[in-house]
Amino acid sequence: MACRTQLVRWLWDSEIAGFRGRILQRMEAERWQRALDSPLEGVPFTYEEFADALSNYDFSFEIGDLVRGVVFKTDFNGALIDLGAKASAYLPLSESCIHKVKSVEEVGLYPGTEEEFMIVQEDDGRVIVSLRKLQYDISWERCRQLQADDCPVRGKVLSANRGGIVVRVVSEDLCHSLKSIPE
Repeated sequence: MACRTQLVRWLWDSEIAGFRGRILQRMEAERWQRALDSPLEGVPFTYEEFADALSNYDFSFEIGDLVRGVVFKTDFNGALIDLGAKASAYLPLSESCIHKVKSVEEVGLYPGTEEEFMIVQEDDGRVIVSLRKLQYDISWERCRQLQADDCPVRGKVLSANRGGIVVRVVSEDLCHSLKSIPE
């Protein structure tokens, strides 16, 4: 008798679950049909108002512009950056830091990280950004400041080339890389 009671309960539960499932499917189909019939239902603005609002903003980018963006995807080659202007940009791994790194995470770039980038290339709507160029500019400015203040610095020669030498300059616990050209 216990076995039969369990079977009846199981059939009853299955019937109720099936009934609930059919109701949910019908509700979902009705919602989907409403969205297809009137997609702007509940939206407090029209297409024209939205287009007018977008026309008030300039979304053109020039090489050398500083832009603020949010990292939304990283991979082993670099990161994708949301510039917030219906455009995304790409940060190659080689442009993520002055120093050689194996991933953009080593630089502190994770999805959701907001950072300032420099636009270094743009072709056919594809924007390439760089942190490395900004770091070079900051490093050179810091070195000019140290020179103006006549501060002694220590450095380590990293390499030499036709244009001069590449030196890592250390002063007051700050590390900066720069390429110094002989006078």
